Amino acid sequence: MNTESANFQERSVAAARVAERFENLSTDEILHADGSREQLIGLIMLKTGRTREDIEPILDELNVHEDNVPGDNVPEDKEEGDGHIERWQDEAATRVSAATGTLRGGVSAAADRASRQYAVATRSVSRHPAESVSSAFAVGLITGIAIGLSIAGGSQPQRQSSCWRNRWLS
Repeated sequence: MNTESANFQERSVAAARVAERFENLSTDEILHADGSREQLIGLIMLKTGRTREDIEPILDELNVHEDNVPGDNVPEDKEEGDGHIERWQDEAATRVSAATGTLRGGVSAAADRASRQYAVATRSVSRHPAESVSSAFAVGLITGIAIGLSIAGGSQPQRQSSCWRNRWLS
């Protein structure tokens, strides 16, 4: 393992320790800081809302000083300029495309099921029209009775009212 890679791993471990202490920060955000303690403190202040006086003792406790700030001397294969961002964009586009396909498939399946159920209901009504009408009437009657009872017996104390309309409007 070359010294540049070992140095990067050491800084990655330091970044992970810092990210563990400051929950609002990811290791990647810390590694992409410019590598100065001031930049790191500014990033932590921005993300967490803490003050410099709160942050500096924690960094001292984690042994993060100017010479070993996470993010300094990132190896060239981790630089953004070599297509790192483009790879993230490609990965995001691939995932969005897959999610879109899955969503379209689900919508299509739901539409097919609804269409089949509509056809079954249509056949049933055309074969048994009298039973269908009586069933619809019964459901309507039961619903009307339930609504009427809920209006008449609401949460208010019952008053002796001579008309259902007065109870309904009150």
